[in-house]
Amino acid sequence: MSRPAWCRKLACPFEAECIRERRASPLKMGERVTVTGILDDDEAADSLGEMQVEIEWQGRTLGVPLAQLKGVGVSEDTAEAIADWRYSVAQGRQF
Repeated sequence: MSRPAWCRKLACPFEAECIRERRASPLKMGERVTVTGILDDDEAADSLGEMQVEIEWQGRTLGVPLAQLKGVGVSEDTAEAIADWRYSVAQGRQF
């Protein structure tokens, strides 16, 4: 599956903050993490159509939904890519 153009604008690594807690994620509101990449299709197979990013968290590497995070001090392109993904999610689209 090819990734959408906006996806290629994510300049990893970047800092992000949790803006929404989820039962299946260990992140808490306001917690900061480093996004190191986008999970490939095989790694994100159980993501139910959500864009999954790889993060460094408490000495571990794991995948969480991009929609759970907001960029902190990111480039304009990265901020735009995250906003585009949020818009797509709000429109009911999946990855």
